[in-house]
Amino acid sequence: MKILILFGPFVSFSKNSYGGVEKFWYSMATKFKNCGHEVHIISKKIDKNYKDKKIDGIFYKRINGNNVSKITLFRLILDFFYTIKAGFALPKDTNIIVTNTFWSPVILPLFINNKSKIYVDVARMPKGQIFLYRMASRLRVNTKAVKRNILREISKSQISKIKVIPPSLPFKTPTKINIKNKKKLIVFLGRIHREKGIELFINALNNLNLKEWKVKIIGPWKITDGGSGEKYKNNLIKMINNKSVSIKNPIRTKNLSSLYKDTSIFVYPSLAKDETFGLSVIEFMSYGAAPIVSDLECFKDFINHNSNGVIFNHKNKNSNLLLARSIKKLIENQKHRFKIANNALDIRNTHSIDKIGEDFLNDFKKLNNEKKN
Repeated sequence: MKILILFGPFVSFSKNSYGGVEKFWYSMATKFKNCGHEVHIISKKIDKNYKDKKIDGIFYKRINGNNVSKITLFRLILDFFYTIKAGFALPKDTNIIVTNTFWSPVILPLFINNKSKIYVDVARMPKGQIFLYRMASRLRVNTKAVKRNILREISKSQISKIKVIPPSLPFKTPTKINIKNKKKLIVFLGRIHREKGIELFINALNNLNLKEWKVKIIGPWKITDGGSGEKYKNNLIKMINNKSVSIKNPIRTKNLSSLYKDTSIFVYPSLAKDETFGLSVIEFMSYGAAPIVSDLECFKDFINHNSNGVIFNHKNKNSNLLLARSIKKLIENQKHRFKIANNALDIRNTHSIDKIGEDFLNDFKKLNNEKKN
């Protein structure tokens, strides 16, 4: 099959991208290529002198994109024109077109033949736009929570187009993980953004005696990288009253493995109503870190409270104290922490690249064999 993956207009894609969606689809692209399929990627141009390239067996085409805007309407307009440019850049006779832009399920059918299938990657909570996607062959969602929201927006005739396929780990994990050799390290890894609950996390830490434990809050803070900006980052730094806690700049993807190996507890206290998965959570779980997450529906697809992770009520008025209590228990009760960490390792089986990649390829083959409506 010829498979195309289209990324959006606001983030330059590479194998070192920070975003969960980009990291995930890069791993899937590599899997598809390794299974003998022809894989193309269209994304925002990195620099004006960029030329189309074939890298590690994958074909890359870059088109002019834009910096992200705070104004939703302006973002939609920029996305519209970017998607038209993507339509003209589509390789001929593509079997599957995986879309990651708002307008592509509406616009790309104007550019494709009857053999091509539009495969919409719904990786965020829908906001009333799904009715526009009638020409799509598949609405792939990453959690059951997203599916429930889509069902409110479409007709019964479209329900069969929905398929739940969770994200995979974006890497192969080492065979052996020694949980007992981990450092006394607590980590948050993600965008330094208001919706990620970092203020809640810091307030919780301010209520703890961390002793010899260290805490690292790591991620992109620039608005162009999806963060809330330098002012927000500096305000977070001012909130910290413990020398054991630090805020760090993003770590390159190739350098993350040592962080995974060292981390004992991973905290992801997201407040985002639109949160649909949290790829970094399963990344750390796969290396035996005990995860603590907020009480969002998306996390319940793969975390069972006090079994392979801890869920705290982020909506409670004393949520910072509840989070502090959860952290304290894992710090002080080593037996409990080791039990959760060991159970967390099973994510390597349920969400491996090979398993999830095969799920996608089987679905692609099924669609490719169907006659277009």
